[in-house]
Amino acid sequence: MQEWLYDLGRQPRNIIEGLRHTPSSALDHRDTRYKRKIFPYLDVLKKYNIRYFFLIGGNDTMDTIHRVESYCRNKKYELIGIGIPKTVDNDLFGTDHTPGFASAARSNILNVMQAGILARDMQKVDTFVIYQTIGRDAGWLAAATAMARKMKKMPDLIYARSFI
Repeated sequence: MQEWLYDLGRQPRNIIEGLRHTPSSALDHRDTRYKRKIFPYLDVLKKYNIRYFFLIGGNDTMDTIHRVESYCRNKKYELIGIGIPKTVDNDLFGTDHTPGFASAARSNILNVMQAGILARDMQKVDTFVIYQTIGRDAGWLAAATAMARKMKKMPDLIYARSFI
């Protein structure tokens, strides 16, 4: 909302074609974990006659797009908000699993398996191995490491933080 706007329609065709094989972070490089205040949005949207508003992210982002759309509707400004899911946290309401979760879970499973091998081979030096993963409030990535149970000794314990 600081007017860092990208008009993708004015980009050369090769740039647009390249976006097909570029992570979405190419467009989402000003990430934030803060709840956005809605009121500044409307002035910028009106200034540039923006009628379609895309936000990329997880559950908080989807909540933000809903709040922006509702705010604009209440102010009689026609806007279509579109939420694009992109989160490894697996915390997107109404979905079984989110884009990015499967590859992040696989990576964590492999890491835990390697940690289990290290713990087995280094028992006299490293009695315990603690592995911490990201995942915000849901704990799905930590829970996914149970799939590493192919080896008999790991993971022994999985703690998923809960805010319920």
